[in-house]
Amino acid sequence: MAFIRCYMEKSPLRGASFASFMKTCGLELLILAAILGCAFFSNPDKAFFLPSDVYYCPLKKYTGYSCAGCGMTRGFIYSAHCRITDAFRVNLFAFPFFLLLFLRFIQLIWKSVAGRYPVCEISGAIWWILLFSFMIYGLTRLFLEIFSAVG
Repeated sequence: MAFIRCYMEKSPLRGASFASFMKTCGLELLILAAILGCAFFSNPDKAFFLPSDVYYCPLKKYTGYSCAGCGMTRGFIYSAHCRITDAFRVNLFAFPFFLLLFLRFIQLIWKSVAGRYPVCEISGAIWWILLFSFMIYGLTRLFLEIFSAVG
């Protein structure tokens, strides 16, 4: 049983109209371009939009402890600036998430330009493993913060 299966598929967009392009992958391509562009043009060393004492995360706001997703925005911006060690320092899942979105962006461009494009199908077991590891990371991070504050 293969967990990841990759193959080339013929693009349905070759010679298609602009309306069918926008319906098939144009909106997703525009959203990904906006997300990646904002990350690339943001300065990761400055406050993003709000001061540093304002928290987006309700767990961090009310308890003072980080959740599994805390630092994901900064890590995503660090990844866009090729500061991979800083991205892993703030959140272990920021760089893989950036890489996943960047590869999807490249796939959509390839799909709209070339006659064939690469497709990778990932089995459900891999997604469950990723979700489980994200939860374990969040719990470990939370326990480490709690026990380092006590001791």
